[in-house]
Amino acid sequence: MSRRVESPTVARIAELLRAGDAGRAEWAGRAVLKREPRNADAWRLHALAALEAGRLVKARTRLERAIAIRPESSVFHSNLGAVLERAGDLEGSYRAHDRALALDREPADNWFNHGLVLLRLGRPAEAAASLKAARDRAPDDPEVRLNLGRALERSGDGEGALREHRSALARATGPGERWAGEIREALRRVLAEVFPVEPAPDVRRLLVETGVGPELGAAAAAQLRIGAPPPDDGAAAARFLASGGRLLHDYLRGVVNLDPQLERLLAAARAERLREWTDAGAAEAAARAAGPEGRLAAALAVQCFHNEYAWYVSEEEEALLAAPAARLDRALAEDGALDPAALAADLLLVSLYRPLSALAGADRLVAVRPEAWDPQVADLLRHSLHGPREERRIARDLPTLAAVEDPTSRAVRAQYEENPYPRWISLPPGPDLDLGEALARRYPERPARGPIEAVLVAGGGTGYEPLLAARQNPNAKVLSLDLSRASLAYAARMARRLGLRNVRFLQGDLLDVDALGERFDAILASGVLHHLADPEAGLRALAGVLRPGGAIRIGLYSEYARELVGKARAAADAAGHDGAPAGIRAFRREVLEGGEEGLERLLQSPDFYTVSSCRDLVFHVHERRFTIPGLAGALASAGLRPLGFEAGRETRSRYLREFPGDPHLRSLDRLAEFEKAHPEAFAGMYLLWAEPGRAEEAGGSGRRRSRTDAAAASGPETK
Repeated sequence: MSRRVESPTVARIAELLRAGDAGRAEWAGRAVLKREPRNADAWRLHALAALEAGRLVKARTRLERAIAIRPESSVFHSNLGAVLERAGDLEGSYRAHDRALALDREPADNWFNHGLVLLRLGRPAEAAASLKAARDRAPDDPEVRLNLGRALERSGDGEGALREHRSALARATGPGERWAGEIREALRRVLAEVFPVEPAPDVRRLLVETGVGPELGAAAAAQLRIGAPPPDDGAAAARFLASGGRLLHDYLRGVVNLDPQLERLLAAARAERLREWTDAGAAEAAARAAGPEGRLAAALAVQCFHNEYAWYVSEEEEALLAAPAARLDRALAEDGALDPAALAADLLLVSLYRPLSALAGADRLVAVRPEAWDPQVADLLRHSLHGPREERRIARDLPTLAAVEDPTSRAVRAQYEENPYPRWISLPPGPDLDLGEALARRYPERPARGPIEAVLVAGGGTGYEPLLAARQNPNAKVLSLDLSRASLAYAARMARRLGLRNVRFLQGDLLDVDALGERFDAILASGVLHHLADPEAGLRALAGVLRPGGAIRIGLYSEYARELVGKARAAADAAGHDGAPAGIRAFRREVLEGGEEGLERLLQSPDFYTVSSCRDLVFHVHERRFTIPGLAGALASAGLRPLGFEAGRETRSRYLREFPGDPHLRSLDRLAEFEKAHPEAFAGMYLLWAEPGRAEEAGGSGRRRSRTDAAAASGPETK
């Protein structure tokens, strides 16, 4: 007796698809269609089974059969749009979703799919209109709001994007929680550009939860100074900052403050803390140091260490600081065990104004067990005492390439031994793209190269660029070469902290780089050549150790863009401010208070906010500035041709509007013409990639529009 087999139905196909059994769903679909060849629902589900199995051609053919039977079904057209998108046919997908929407304008999904394909086609304004309609129909769907936020962001409406992402995060609960991670990433990206003007607890919470890093420092600063009192009222500033909560503590410890308004508040609160604790007496100061005031003072002291004590110190502060500094010196000079609780107040006050590693009795502090201190004070000691001491030990053991003979190089080395630059805190978050892949994406017309195995960072300084290169290229060996042992020691300490083992550090002059006897697939030389007496000789030396097929990234100061720096240096010289810390603090105070007319734009430079970077910006012992024609001559003398300039989004967009035939920003003639019209276009530096070869081979002269340029003008922009 045989068992009766139930005939498959459309409902059975759907049930198998929901269970994820695409193979049996296909079998059931064929069985139904054999009996009912004009069953449109069966053709649709049969197509979805093929889609689930990755057979896109069959999925498309079956959906087209379903549509031929029932052309008025918006669901069928929407499904076809999904298949075409998977197949890479975005235009076909758009037409299918557009037809679905024309047939039925009510479902939120139809508007959502229509908006999504427009977004992927690079039409964000149109996408935003469709996604707004989807949001109006499904206001609690976090995925809809997330993608609407993306569309608004790409169409230039940062405030709108921020609003939608915040609303999406608030709704990312239950089944919608799976979108929370993507929403947070989108929020972080938008917050890096747009700062909410009203207090926003959800934004403060987000900043705390995901960590305040350099890319979100400005957003955190904007939140922290909302409703702030005038900075000349120190007591009010101290009370206001006491309410900053964990966001303030994370900010002070995690980034260098680059906000001039917040700096004034913080400096005023520092002075007020010194006055209050000094007036209170030793016992009362000790009690305050053990509570919330002490924890905030410790975080503020870490910030002062980060900025290398760049804030101005008044004569009153100097006088008030003398007593706690003397008590601390005496305590460290005496025999016997130290009492961390008794030392805490004086230790915190002194560390607000100078590094603890500079104390005569610093060794005594090192001997105290870390757990004996309040955790906040222990963290301060890690920054202000243990870190600098470790760097001094590392510096003594660094290998040397050769004695530095060039007088200019020796002077530059002396500056960076005193002021290693920059004292960065953290690398940006990934995802990382290795140099080989980045170059292939940026310049797809270059012949394919082998993997990047050896990278030289010339002028690697305190390690930001070489350590980022080491992290991005884990299979490459990275060499950081720099004049300054102090800078390299900072870099080596940070490499240990980050666990990066594929980078080594060597002290020496890049003019001697040939003595290495090594060749490199990629060389990074950003911000170093213009500090040489002969930058062209330095570029020739680097080009000489570049392997055939390699590439070099060059960063040089622009004569046009550095005009402001020239004015700042002249103003500082006229006022008698030198590059010593006291001179830098006095100069910064005048700029902050508006006393130096025409220099307000310095406040927009991140380099204004620490001692070493301000010295590098305004008080450097030697710098040479270039024009683009001068840069062209330097490249030619080194046997290099330009691959293309790097530029910020706004500069790049403006350039491509004026010169659409140069998508890689490669024509030096056109770039020179552009900079003449827009002198601040390259305010940071000229940043460009180059490779061995004659400039005209890469279209560098720009005198004629090449076929390649003409073709590229109508193609997509390559990033």
